[in-house]
Amino acid sequence: MAEAYTKQVLCGNKEVLGAVLLGGAARGYADELSEIDLAIFLTKGGLKKLPKGEHRWRGHLFDNDLYLYRHEVRASWSQERKQAFSEGKILLDRRGLIRRLLRQKLRFTSAERRNIVLENLLFFEDRIYDSETLWPKRGHLPSAYYAVNMAIEHLLKSLFAYNSWFLPGDKWRLYYSHHLPWLPKNYHRHMIRIMTAKSIASDDLKRRVTVLKQLDILLRKRLQEENMLPKDLYRYCVEKIWTT
Repeated sequence: MAEAYTKQVLCGNKEVLGAVLLGGAARGYADELSEIDLAIFLTKGGLKKLPKGEHRWRGHLFDNDLYLYRHEVRASWSQERKQAFSEGKILLDRRGLIRRLLRQKLRFTSAERRNIVLENLLFFEDRIYDSETLWPKRGHLPSAYYAVNMAIEHLLKSLFAYNSWFLPGDKWRLYYSHHLPWLPKNYHRHMIRIMTAKSIASDDLKRRVTVLKQLDILLRKRLQEENMLPKDLYRYCVEKIWTT
C-alpha cells in the first residue's frame, strides 16, 4: 500500500524529492493495527500541499512526516532518528538525493562511538550510586527504584554504541538490545533479574543493584581489553566530551 500511495500521490508531485518507508512496514512485520510511516522530503513549496501526520488513504492509516530537504542536509540527526532511517526503505528518490542524504547522515565514527559509550558508562555508574547509596540514605526508596531504571537506560545506550548500532526509539530499546553482537555474559538472565521488581523494599533493591554492578564490571572489563577505557572516566568526559 505504501508503494501504491507513492505512485499515485507522491510521484505526480514534482515538489516531492523523495520518500522513505519507516517503522514496522519497512522492517517487514506490520500487521492490520500498524500505521504506515512515511518520511517525505520536499522543496519549500511542497510543505503545504500534502497531508501531514495521521490520515487515511483507501482505508489505510498513514502517518506522514514532512521534511524540507534543504534543512535536513544541514540538520543534526539524533541517534534514534538515524536508527529509524537505517532500517527504512526508499520508495522514491529523484536524482539520487535521498541516497546521498542517508549516506551523509548514517555515519557512526569511532570517536562518536567511544564518546557515547564512555559518557553513558559514567552516567550508568552514577545512577547505580544513586540507587544503592544516595536515595536509601535520604529515605526514599521509590526514587532509588527510579534510579535503577535510569541506570538501565544508560547501560543500553553504552551497549548499542559499543556495538556500533544506532540507538532505537525507547519502546524498542530493550528488545533490540538482546540482538546485539556483543553482550556481557549472561546478559539475558541478568536483565530479567534487574527488570523483576518484587516490592519496594531494601532487600529487593539490593538484589537489583547487585546485578547492575555485575554488568558494570563486565562492561568495564571489555572496554579495558580494547583500550577504550581511560584511567579517569570523569576527567575524560569533562575534557573530551563536555568542553569541546
